Amino acid sequence: MNNLIRASAVLLSTVWVFSCTDDSTEDDEIGDTGADSSDESTGEESSSEESESSSEESESSSGETSPCPPGTLDCPCDEGSCEAELVCADELCVPAPVCGDGSLDANEECDDGNLVDNDGCQADCTLTPSLVQVATGASHTCALTSDGAVYCWGLVSDGRLGLPGLDQNIGDDELPSEALQPLNLGGPAIAIAAGSAHSCALLEGGDLVCWGWAFSGALGYGTLGDVGDNEDPADAGFVDVGGAVETLIASHNTTCVILEGGALRCWGSGVSGKLGLGNEDKIGDDETPASVAPVDLPAPVGFVAAGDEHTCAITADGQLYCWGFNLSGQLGLGHTDDIGDDEPPTEGLVALDDSVAQVAVGNHHTCVLTSLGNVRCWGQSNNGQLGYGNTDKIGDDELPTSVGEVELGGLAATQLVTGERHNCALLEDGQLRCWGRGSNGTLGSGSTNSIGDDELPTAIDPVDVGQSVERVATTASHTCVITTLGGLRCWGPNNNGRLGYGNTEIIGDDEAPSAAGDVSFLPLP
Repeated sequence: MNNLIRASAVLLSTVWVFSCTDDSTEDDEIGDTGADSSDESTGEESSSEESESSSEESESSSGETSPCPPGTLDCPCDEGSCEAELVCADELCVPAPVCGDGSLDANEECDDGNLVDNDGCQADCTLTPSLVQVATGASHTCALTSDGAVYCWGLVSDGRLGLPGLDQNIGDDELPSEALQPLNLGGPAIAIAAGSAHSCALLEGGDLVCWGWAFSGALGYGTLGDVGDNEDPADAGFVDVGGAVETLIASHNTTCVILEGGALRCWGSGVSGKLGLGNEDKIGDDETPASVAPVDLPAPVGFVAAGDEHTCAITADGQLYCWGFNLSGQLGLGHTDDIGDDEPPTEGLVALDDSVAQVAVGNHHTCVLTSLGNVRCWGQSNNGQLGYGNTDKIGDDELPTSVGEVELGGLAATQLVTGERHNCALLEDGQLRCWGRGSNGTLGSGSTNSIGDDELPTAIDPVDVGQSVERVATTASHTCVITTLGGLRCWGPNNNGRLGYGNTEIIGDDEAPSAAGDVSFLPLP
C-alpha cells in the first residue's frame, strides 16, 4: 500500500513538471521568443541607464557638470544669444518677462495681471499717468498729467483746445476720454495755466508755449494770430520771454511768468496799467515779451496772480504789491486810484500785518493767504465774495487791516483761489470752503444762493466733493479739484461741456459735486 502511494506521488509530480514545461514551449511557438528577447534587451538598457546615472552622480560628486548648449534655457549666454522667448540675464538664458502675468519683472513699472489701460497700470506695464494740475478758463478746462501730457476740453473756438482742425466742442455730448489726444506742445509740460480764452504750458527746460485766442497779444508771439485752430501749439514755437521760466499764470487776456532769478514779465492787455509797466500799452501783439523790461519791483518775485484788470505779486521778502484797475479798492491801498498806468508798481505796496504766502485775484477783489494760514480779502463785495457777512467794499477808503480774517471754522488754509466773484479755500484737513456768488452752482453747495453777503462762509458745510481735496483751481465761474485719490471733479456752469461730463448740465446748483463723480479725460484704449 505504501509503495502504491509513493508511486502515485512520483507520477503526479512528473505530470506537473511536464505541464509547466509544455506551456513554456507553447508560448515560444506562438512568437513570444521576441518578447523574451525584448525583456532581455530592456534589462540590458536598464542596466546601462543605471550605469550612466551612477556615472553622472560620480561626475557630480567629483565637481564636473554635463554639457549645457549655449542659448538654451538656464544655460550660459551673451546678450542677444538666447533662443526665442528667452532673454539673457546674469549670463543665463531665462524666460522673457511677460507683461500682464501679475509678476513684477525688472523692466516693468507695474504688473496688475491684465492688459487694460487707465486702471493704474497700463497695458505695457507702465504706470497710468496721474493727474498733476488742472487749469480752468472761461469756457474750457485743461489737465496736465505726470508724463507731461496736456488735455483740453470745452469750447473749441479760437484754438483754445489746442487741437488743429477740430470744429466741435469736447465734453458736451461725449466724454473727453472718447475724443481727446495729448496736445503737441513740442515737449513734456511741467505746468499749465489758462486765461479766459487762451492757455499756456511750461515745458521741461523752461520754455513756454501758448495757444488759443491771441486777443491783445495774450499769447506773446508778437502777432494777433490765434494758435491751435489750424496748427499744433508746437508749430508756433516758444514764446520769447528773455529767459527760463519758473512760474506761469494766466488771466482774462494776460499772461505772466516769473523767470529764474525772480524777474517778472507780463504781456497782453495793458488796460489800467495791469502789466505794471507804467503805461497802458499792449505787449505781445507786435512785439515779444522779451523786448520790454521786467516789472520794476524792489525784490525778486516768488508768487504772482492776475485778474481781469489788476495784478498782484509777492516778493521774496514777503511784501505784497498790487497794480492796475482800482475802482473798488481791489488794490488794497485805501484809495481808488489806478496804479501802474503812469507810475511804477512799487507805489502799490499793500500794508498788511502778516507776511503773505499766496495771493488770489478775482474780477474786482483780492484775497491773500498769510503765512499763518489765515485769509483776508478786500475790494468789491456785492456778492459776499469778501466773506465778511456783508456787501461792503474794503480797501477803497480803508486798509485791509481794518477787518479781521475770513472765518473758516478754525482751520488753516493751505491753498486759496478766486473766480470772478467767488473764492475757495482748501483747508488743512482736505476740506474745501467756497463763498461769494452762487449762481449756476459755482460754490458747489447744492444751491444757487450767494454765501458771505449776509452770513459767514461757515454758515454752510464745506463742499461735498466726496473725497479729500489735494488741489483746487478756478478762474471764472467753474471750479475743479484734484482729489487725494487722484481723480478730477468739476462743478458750476457747463456751457460747451467745460466740466467734462459728456453733457451741458450744471453741477452744484441742486446736487453736490460728489454726485457727478470723476471726469474721464485720459484717452481710452
